[in-house]
Amino acid sequence: MARLAFLCVLLMALLAPAPARAWSAEGHRLIAALAYGDLNPHARAEVDRLIAADAADPVAGCAIASFADAAVWSDCVRAIPSFRNQSAWHYDNIPVCGPMPLRPGWCSGGDCASAAIERAISRLQRQNGPQRERLRALARLVHMIGDIHQPLHAADNGDRGGNDVQVRFSAGGPEQRLNLHSAWDRALVDYTLAAPGARARIAALMGDNGARWGGGEGLDWARQSNAIARDFIYARWPEHLTCGQAPTAPVLIDRAYAEAARPVIETQLARASLRLAATLNRIWP
Repeated sequence: MARLAFLCVLLMALLAPAPARAWSAEGHRLIAALAYGDLNPHARAEVDRLIAADAADPVAGCAIASFADAAVWSDCVRAIPSFRNQSAWHYDNIPVCGPMPLRPGWCSGGDCASAAIERAISRLQRQNGPQRERLRALARLVHMIGDIHQPLHAADNGDRGGNDVQVRFSAGGPEQRLNLHSAWDRALVDYTLAAPGARARIAALMGDNGARWGGGEGLDWARQSNAIARDFIYARWPEHLTCGQAPTAPVLIDRAYAEAARPVIETQLARASLRLAATLNRIWP
């Protein structure tokens, strides 16, 4: 109960609006809040110290004043020309059809989320160097771990991770026309987190599965997300799925689909939070 009460205080403080993409700003900030509650004292002190250093040299319009800000910083800077070459760091385009290839087949030159996670960890493990670069490594780590747990950030069927799949979204309110990727980035996350008790269920999943879910590394998590995309997302519409080709007609996401997706999303948010905290606790034991 004490842990849940602490998390409620964190969520009230950290869930404020900010520009973002995958999992929506709310999803990324929720992951940060839950992970922060699981940090050991050393890791929390190091995180707080790095965040405090941003006040001396922030990116205009994308200042990092909190761990929640760090969670959305990588999306905030995407429109800035000097950061545009980092767009590929937000996803692993792993095919959803056929045997899963080795990473060089979808991550040329290390331009993918799982490789970006490895680089950020390596940078944080080196205690020397400019604080600005270490803070940016922290921000990338927080964000990319969140991204890689959104299944369509680890999946591709020749449709740009679902961006070319048109969706009729009717899970709540008037029907909307979206694409599949944005439905999983935002609409389904909003639907999931609007359900009574959603945050408490996610926190409980963390408490029940810490030892089982807390290990692994970015590539393991990307492959797990890809399996969800194969076995749940794309498998929902077998009549529309042609390997390597987006369907020509819109697919339907109704309330029944959203209800089936809700526990998947809650689980992925819990896994991302646990794994973020565990990673930072390993860097700063």
